[in-house]
Order: sequence, then structure tokens, then C-alpha cells
Amino acid sequence: MLDAQGYLKLIDFGIAKKLEEGKTRTFTMIGTPHYMAPEIMRGHGYGTEVDLWSLGVILFEFVCGYLPFADELDDPTEVCTAVLKDPLDFPARFKDAQCKTVIQGMLNRQPKKRLGAGLNGWEDIRTPGGSGERRVQSA
Repeated sequence: MLDAQGYLKLIDFGIAKKLEEGKTRTFTMIGTPHYMAPEIMRGHGYGTEVDLWSLGVILFEFVCGYLPFADELDDPTEVCTAVLKDPLDFPARFKDAQCKTVIQGMLNRQPKKRLGAGLNGWEDIRTPGGSGERRVQSA
């Protein structure tokens, strides 16, 4: 959102949750289905990996112009089914292999294998594939 002076502001942290000390999972089901990670939909509890999934959805939408799953669907049940089962397909015009690797990694349906969820966190996102070569430059 832009403020009156034209500055970009991050908003809508109403769904943020601070976990109790020693807890790594929560079970609250809240969010917009198109951006929700599969583990939220399954209802078995989830951790911070869901944020990586949501960022992957946002990145896909930003570079492709539409949502990666159920873009034309509104029914929450149908959206959840698509998020859980549909393949991740990029448009034929999308040629950036490095960006594709990052988005595919963030949209891995297995939370522990999701890009950025490992011990190295952000560093794994900056060097997808583990080559050690920095592929995503920080600003």
C-alpha cells in the first residue's frame, strides 16, 4: 500500500502469530487460500516454512502475472484441492531459469525441503542448488 506521500508500506499483519517459547508449530487456519501452504490446509500443524510458500506464490504472481494455482477459481475447497494437487506450470514465455529454480524451491509441497527452510535459511535462497555461487543479489 502507498501512503499519502507515495511511500510503500507493508500492511495486514493481522494474521501474524508469535509462537510460545519452545514451540515450532501452530494449528491456526487463517489466510487467503491461494496463498496458503499445503500444510495449513492439511490441518496437521505448520511452522515458519509457510511464509516461504506464500513468498513463492507472490513471486510467481509478480513475474508471471497470475497465481500459480487455481488462478481462476474462487471456491475455497476447489482452491485448496488445486494447491494440494495441481502441478506448478510456468508460462512458455518465462525463460529465467534461476528465478524459476527459486520459485519452484519455495513452492515445494514438502515443508522441510522448501527452499529457505533449511539450516542456511536465506543463504539457500541466494544460492539455490547449493553451488555456493550467489545467484540472487541482495540490494
